[in-house]
Amino acid sequence: MRTEKIIFADQLRSLAFLSVVIVHWIGVYSIHKDTVSRLTFSPVSESDFGYIYRAITLPLPEFNYGPFGVSIFFLISGFVVSFSLKNRDSKKFLTARLMRIYPTYIICLIVMLAVLYSTSYFYWNVIPSLGFGNILSNAFLINNLIGVPSIDAVNWTLAIEVKFYIICAIFRHFIITRGLTSAFLFSVLSSLLSFLAREVRFPSWLVELSHEFSFISYMFIGLCFYLALSGKASKFSAAATALICFTSFSYFIYANHPIKLFFVLFCNYSYSILLFLACYIIKNKFKKIGVISYLSKISYPFYALHSVIGYAILRILEDIGINFYISLALTFTFVLMTSSIVCLTIERRTMTMRQG
Repeated sequence: MRTEKIIFADQLRSLAFLSVVIVHWIGVYSIHKDTVSRLTFSPVSESDFGYIYRAITLPLPEFNYGPFGVSIFFLISGFVVSFSLKNRDSKKFLTARLMRIYPTYIICLIVMLAVLYSTSYFYWNVIPSLGFGNILSNAFLINNLIGVPSIDAVNWTLAIEVKFYIICAIFRHFIITRGLTSAFLFSVLSSLLSFLAREVRFPSWLVELSHEFSFISYMFIGLCFYLALSGKASKFSAAATALICFTSFSYFIYANHPIKLFFVLFCNYSYSILLFLACYIIKNKFKKIGVISYLSKISYPFYALHSVIGYAILRILEDIGINFYISLALTFTFVLMTSSIVCLTIERRTMTMRQG
C-alpha cells in the first residue's frame, strides 16, 4: 500500500484536534462557563465570547466542532489499526498501543496538574480538591468505570481507544482474516448490550462499558475503509458493513441521549464519515505539507494537554484584561511548545521502544 494513500488520514488528524481545540477554547470557554470554573477552580467568567464561536460555526444542521473532531479521531484509529495489527502478534500489538497511549498521557496529566495547581493556588488562592484516587484512576483511564469524573474532560476518548485496542488484540486473528464479519458481529453485540443496559439493572461499570462499546462500533467503520482500500473486501460489502456499524452507534445515541443531543451527535458523526469518504475517494491527490504534518505529529500530546491548561491560561489572561484573540494566540503557542517538547522527549522515546 503506497504511503500516498494514507496521507489523507494523517492530515485529517490535524483537522480533528484543531476542531476539538476550537470547541473547547472558544465554544465551551465562552458558553459553558461553569464547566471551565469547575475544571480550573477559578471564578465563573462574566465575559461573553459566544458570538465568536457562533460566527465560525459551519452552516450545517446541528454542526458542532467537538463531536465532529472526536469522530474523525475515532475513524482514523479504526482505519490505521490494521497496519500495526497485521505486523505484530497480539501481545506485541497491545504492548505497542498501550505504550503509545499511557506514557504520553501520564506525562501530559502531570504537566496539566502542575499548571492547574500553580494557577489556582498562586493566582486564585484556591487549592484544587483532587484526591489521589481520582488522579490515579484518571491516569489509568478507568475513572468512568468506577464512577470518578474526568479531571480534564478529554480522557474519555482515550479510555475508549484502550478498550478498542484490547478487543483488537484478543480477536486479532479473526479481525485480520474476517474483518467485515468482526465489525458486523461486534456491532450486533454492542446494540444488544446497549439494549440490555437500558432494560436490565446492570452494574454502573457495565453500563459505562456498554457506552464505550457503542463508540467502538463507530471505530470499526474506519476498519471497513481500510479493508476496501487494501482490496480485502469489496467496496459494496465494506459500505454495507459500515452502515450496520453506524446504525448500531445511532441506536445507542438515540436510546441514551435527549433528542436534541441525539441529532447533534448523529449529524456530526455523519459529517465525519462523509468527509472521510470524500478524502478516501481523492486520496491520491493528497501531498505532504510540512505544517500539517507537524501538527499531526504533535496532535496527541496537544490533545491531552490543551483542555484544562487552555482554560486556566485563558481565564487568567481574561482576568488581567488581555484581548481574547491575543489570549488565544498566547495559549496556543504555549500548548504548542509544550506538546512539541513532550513529542520530542516522551513520545519519540516510547516509539523507539515500541519498534524495538
